[in-house]
Formats: sequence, structure tokens, C-alpha cells
Amino acid sequence: MATTVDLTRLAEDHAGEVLTLQRAAYATEAQRYRDPHLAPLVETLDEVITQLMSPTVIASACEQAVTPEITEIRLFTGARSQATLGLYERHGCQRQREEPAGTHTLVHLAKPLPPHPAQTED
Repeated sequence: MATTVDLTRLAEDHAGEVLTLQRAAYATEAQRYRDPHLAPLVETLDEVITQLMSPTVIASACEQAVTPEITEIRLFTGARSQATLGLYERHGCQRQREEPAGTHTLVHLAKPLPPHPAQTED
């Protein structure tokens, strides 16, 4: 049986729920890095709204819904987040670089996307 998933871009009125989910999700990361000031934990509601409204922000799980001009997904996570890095790498992300971020290191990854079906049709 096939599963149908409807993708909907989040709107400004979803920002409060996103902020709550984001803080809950990053609580374990804050413990892992011994840093309660990780960006997702100190981001304001206005900053979340700005991110949600940005046309360049997409979720990796929505790869099939991206427009043809998007050819790569980029993301980052902490260097100590081995499970997260493993998950991203299993899904085709490749490490690009590492950079210091306060008391920890960020690992930047990228995943090239296959050509959009509309681009391969003749």
C-alpha cells in the first residue's frame, strides 16, 4: 500500500510550534556540547519567522518537492553528533568542511540532488 504525503510550507503562525519543537530537539545537543547557548536554543520567535518565510529554506526530507533550480542541499551539525552525521551521510550527504563555532566545531555537509524530472525530459 502506497503512502501519500502532502507537503505544506509552514506559515508564520506555525513559528511558535516550530520554536518549541526546535528547543526540545536541541536539549540533548546542548547537554552533549555542554553549551546551553546553541543557536537553535537561543533563536527568537522573530528569527524563526524570518527563516520560515525565506524562499531558500527547505527541509532535506522534502527533496522530491524542490524546484528545478535547487541542485544541492546544504546543512551543518556539530562534530560530536556522530549519530546525526551518520544519518546525514547514509542519506547521501558528504562532508565539505569543519569550522570552529565557539567551544565546538561545526561540520558542513552537502548533498547534490539528481536532475529534476522536468530537466531530463526532451
